[in-house]
Amino acid sequence: MSPLAELSGRRTGAGYVQYMRVAACAVAVMSVAACGGGGDGGGSSITTPPPVAVGSVAVTLPAAQVQVGAQLTAQAEVRSAAGAALSGRVVAWSSSNGAVATVTDGGVITGVAPGTVSITATSEGRSGSASLTVVPVPVASIVVSAPTPSVVVGQTLALSVSVRAADGSVLTGRPVEYSSSSTAVATVSNTGVVTGIAPGAVTITVRSGAVEGSIAITVLPVPVASITLSAPATTLETRRTLAVSATLRAADGAVLTGRSVDWESSNTAVATVSPAGVVTGVARGTVTITARSGSVSGSLLLTVTPPPVASVTVTSPITTIVVGGTTQLQATLRAADGTLLEGREVQWVSGTASVATVNNGGLVTAIAPGTVTISATSEGRTGALVLTVQPPAPASVVVTPGSLSLLVGGSAALSASVRDAGGNTLPGERVTWTTSNPAVVTAQQNGTITATGTGVATISATAGGRTGSAVITVQNAPVASVSLNFSGINLLVGDVRLLVATARDAAGNVLTGRPVAWNTSNSTVVNGQVFGDTAIITGVSTGSATVTATVEGRSASVLVVVAPAGPVSVCTLIAGALLFGDDGQYLGRFTNRFDSQSVLNEFGTYGSRFSSTSTNNEFGTYGSNFSSLSAWNPFASRPPLIVRNGQFVAYYTVNTARTPRVSPAVALSCNFP
Repeated sequence: MSPLAELSGRRTGAGYVQYMRVAACAVAVMSVAACGGGGDGGGSSITTPPPVAVGSVAVTLPAAQVQVGAQLTAQAEVRSAAGAALSGRVVAWSSSNGAVATVTDGGVITGVAPGTVSITATSEGRSGSASLTVVPVPVASIVVSAPTPSVVVGQTLALSVSVRAADGSVLTGRPVEYSSSSTAVATVSNTGVVTGIAPGAVTITVRSGAVEGSIAITVLPVPVASITLSAPATTLETRRTLAVSATLRAADGAVLTGRSVDWESSNTAVATVSPAGVVTGVARGTVTITARSGSVSGSLLLTVTPPPVASVTVTSPITTIVVGGTTQLQATLRAADGTLLEGREVQWVSGTASVATVNNGGLVTAIAPGTVTISATSEGRTGALVLTVQPPAPASVVVTPGSLSLLVGGSAALSASVRDAGGNTLPGERVTWTTSNPAVVTAQQNGTITATGTGVATISATAGGRTGSAVITVQNAPVASVSLNFSGINLLVGDVRLLVATARDAAGNVLTGRPVAWNTSNSTVVNGQVFGDTAIITGVSTGSATVTATVEGRSASVLVVVAPAGPVSVCTLIAGALLFGDDGQYLGRFTNRFDSQSVLNEFGTYGSRFSSTSTNNEFGTYGSNFSSLSAWNPFASRPPLIVRNGQFVAYYTVNTARTPRVSPAVALSCNFP
């Protein structure tokens, strides 16, 4: 077959172009041969031997793999059947998968996509191939980005990942893996979507092979939109606690937990609140409790009330006090849990105000000995304490006045103040009064003193072993006047009268114990016996005389007229007079014989011979010859007394030694009207 015929038979196939080129050259060679001639102009021809047929084609690659986008040149080694290398042969190149790699006419291979491909070289019907692996371009870096560096819990954030080659070109279609440094804070999906789980910081890492890139994401809590406070009650007692709960919600109403909350009280004088929201009542009033989280707050109004009184205990530093003393009681008020309560109103009451009183402040004052129950009541609760009141021991006695001057016969009232050690007066103490000299001053038990004589005496008041005293000076009161008990006297010779001189001061008070000077102007008519302020005068002879009594320069006189004596004179003297025994026994009167009380009525009580009170009973006390009280005993030392107008007149006796006297025999002979 001629070269042209062979060429015409290869119009199709991979090496069509190469074959065309070879045929053209053959034609050219043949033309030269046909047209050429010798140098000598001869006509001889040159014969070209036929080409050696290709026996095999071997393809060699500089590397077994090539990166996508990179190139390498393949070499085709054409040999004859004998193994001799053939040069100048046309070689056609082809790729088994142009999507993985392409090859040019010159054997330049370009990686298109990862994969394995066969590169084939064909020459004159003989082919050879080599396997080539196209590998992707190595990842040099991964750049991870996000629209924002933070995400709110519960929300998502899509990451952007750029995989790049060493030259900075973006590599697409590379598989990447995502991971979170803390899935408790945030998770990441296979597509790079980050979901916030809990507040915190997290690193999201993107890996491609051994290369990785990362981004730091901050997970923010869901913003607090509202805070609602709640409590078991809105009323709180002082010193009690109440737990207030704060509920934080997001804008969608979801409850937010784990958030920091700051607590505050609008008035810590009414209530305080702890960092945990525990409110403690301090004092009565209203208070607003506020919880804050960031700029959002919520409030709750509470009312603080005092706890009710559950018990009242009354105490005292002492339980026994003396009259006049005091003790301050203390009322301790407690709530049901034993908490001490202060500032509450307390009412104090004494069960026996006559023993002790109590004021509004609990101060007890002892009044009299005894026991008393003191009660304290607050809000319907009562406590009580029993106190014993004892009489105080006297520490001193003060006599008022401490000194006094009196005139004889004068009197005064002294007072004694019995006092305890604190100087308090002790009422009701028994006081005993005594005098150091009763001849000067006497003392009664009511403190009244009477001056009895001139001089100085000490009056003492004693109580409970303690004594106080007063010094009393007594002087004689000057005599202002003197009076006698008769303004005029008529006597018979032998008759007697009892004259009494009474001295008085300017106030008319009787002055006793003053010496009296008696004088008669004519002792031959009247004389007598003197007994201090008393004088018994006797008519001596007929006539008249003036009897004068003088006391400290003051005088009183009486004119005495003496008539001749006779029996009738004695009867006149004693007519109507009363008769008394020296022992004070009433013995009748000198009246007519028919008077039941007459000493002359022999049938009467005082004249009968059988009556015990008759001076005519010779066996009786007042009529016997032997009784010292008898009118008929000549030696009687205490004979009966005749008294007229309260004044002694004479003795009723036969004893001649007793003067002045009236003989019973003479009296019984009288005929009284």
